[in-house]
Amino acid sequence: MRRAISFATVLLVGMLGFAMPALAEDGILPDAFYGDFVGKTISEKERGNKERDLAISIRRIDNKRPSFSLEWTTVIPRADGSVAEKSQKIRFRLSRREHIYNAGMKPNAFGKLVALDPMKGEPYVWARVKGAQMVVYFMHVLDDGTYEMQVYDRQLTADGMLVTFTRSRNGERIRTITGKLKRKK
Repeated sequence: MRRAISFATVLLVGMLGFAMPALAEDGILPDAFYGDFVGKTISEKERGNKERDLAISIRRIDNKRPSFSLEWTTVIPRADGSVAEKSQKIRFRLSRREHIYNAGMKPNAFGKLVALDPMKGEPYVWARVKGAQMVVYFMHVLDDGTYEMQVYDRQLTADGMLVTFTRSRNGERIRTITGKLKRKK
């Protein structure tokens, strides 16, 4: 009997050893995402638009539960020489579904950050992380009941990150912008 327990214990520990690396690869944000990235758009020149400056910052929130904050800023030059700056900061927590993170964007009555309400004109936001790719989705329910999606696809590279922004309305693509960012040291 004692021998069977020892064998079962060894077998269980061995199985857990194989499961842990899979968990790290499947849904948990890889450490390579953490840090600051800066760069410019690379796809708007052919449309006659000026380059946009991009900055992304990704930080770990909690060591006990998979979560991260994502902050990004886009600086857009205007024809009159001024600039428009758009920034966003969102906190994400791993959901009960593999690879999918819930967005926390406004505090509820208890101070916990929760998702926005798309029926109030606010975007519903979530993230999907798999391997070296993080995709953040913004779904807007428009006043006429149709929808708009904004998708930010971030792909890690050897020295930084490639970003592709896609905006579509009712499944029809309106705009795609790509950018290349380098990791700040």
